[in-house]
Amino acid sequence: MKSATSDARLIETALSKDPGDSLGTRESKDADTERQTAIVSVAKATLFNAPDDANASRAYLVQNDVVTVLKQSPDGWAYVDYVNASGKHLLRWIKADQISIKP
Repeated sequence: MKSATSDARLIETALSKDPGDSLGTRESKDADTERQTAIVSVAKATLFNAPDDANASRAYLVQNDVVTVLKQSPDGWAYVDYVNASGKHLLRWIKADQISIKP
């Protein structure tokens, strides 16, 4: 079983190798767009560069990691913002059934 340290290293690597893509695109502030906080509900959740199984990245989150949901697609994907311990943002897609929206 990997330790939290190696998990953090993998995320740090993803952030350092792809700084432009990690920033993603800024979301417009539509009146009906509400950001929600969610928790990863599975042991290991792969992050994706696009909302498609063929676009898996090497980065992943682990159970109980907290993310901000920026948008959701109708076909079961969520675009999330994960902030690591250093304060860097990682913007990626995740399967919506692998997160639980916090009340």
